Amino acid sequence: MRLKKKYVIGAHAAFYECLMFEDYISGILNCIGDVENKENIFVDLCINMSEHFEKIDPKINKDDIEFEFKKNIDRLYAAGMSTSNVVVDWKHNDSEVYNIAQYRHNLNEKYCTLTDYICWGEVDSFFPAQTFEIIEQISENTTVIKYVVSFSYRKMWGEDWKIMEHPKFTDEVFQDNEEWTLHNEASEKSEMSIQRMNEINNETEEPYIIILEKPKFDGSCTVFSSDLIKSGVNIPKALLLCAEDTGMSYICEKLLGKNYVQYHVKNILRVHNRRRKSKRIYVLGEDNEMGFCDKKGLWWDIISKMSKENLYNLDNPKFKSWTFEDYFNKLKIDQNEIVHH
Repeated sequence: MRLKKKYVIGAHAAFYECLMFEDYISGILNCIGDVENKENIFVDLCINMSEHFEKIDPKINKDDIEFEFKKNIDRLYAAGMSTSNVVVDWKHNDSEVYNIAQYRHNLNEKYCTLTDYICWGEVDSFFPAQTFEIIEQISENTTVIKYVVSFSYRKMWGEDWKIMEHPKFTDEVFQDNEEWTLHNEASEKSEMSIQRMNEINNETEEPYIIILEKPKFDGSCTVFSSDLIKSGVNIPKALLLCAEDTGMSYICEKLLGKNYVQYHVKNILRVHNRRRKSKRIYVLGEDNEMGFCDKKGLWWDIISKMSKENLYNLDNPKFKSWTFEDYFNKLKIDQNEIVHH
């Protein structure tokens, strides 16, 4: 396949995601494998080794973690990606406070003038192998230049997500128990391999694309046309950590209103392994390898609340956004209270 458009696939990888990173790179290789002109694809990565939020268990050698990332980045070069098209930014303890919200804001801003499409990767997710083929098809058959592209989901936990679901899973009944959510392949929280995703997608001869007139997407494997970003759509800087995808949706809707367009590919599956093993490892004092939010502790409770309050008050002229300085001060106070009690 020869690409007419230029793309970036970008992902922020924290130190605790190092063992998942191999699968993430395999997912990129699955996606770019038959592309002849790989110079039209950028792979942008932020490898975040900083410990501003969480500490690395001192029993673990940091060099071993970095080696795990580096050996998998090298697989991109072995597959034909040039060093100029693989951009890697390493963050350490002497770096500014930085996380996925800041990364995605900067990714959008940087590449909207270098590429035609910005693809949000996530270390626990896989783009479908058909990604570029479908986007090229959309670009050739639309007069719209500001839009979002999304691929189908597995069964989500709310009926409001039903429109996003792949036909194979949409008739499944969501069950709110650990056995179903973690082990049934219909569940977004169960682990699915690249091979299984390919099997499902290869059953489809032609993509079935619908148009959504209201934003509906999460942060995994969503694609934005560069002209959408150039028009002013981006993640608000008030988002300190989480809900950056919701913040992006909010700005899309506010800016474009009734002119919003999202092309959703109903019968091509992307995979988001939300609760896969080794999602969160090597974190000091934590036994939470599958990334359950309620097990992250005090730091997460504080910053997620602040981030969401900033989101819910984006249009409130009397609300002063929480900052990282506010977060660290609050964390210190609450930790002291715990100690004294």
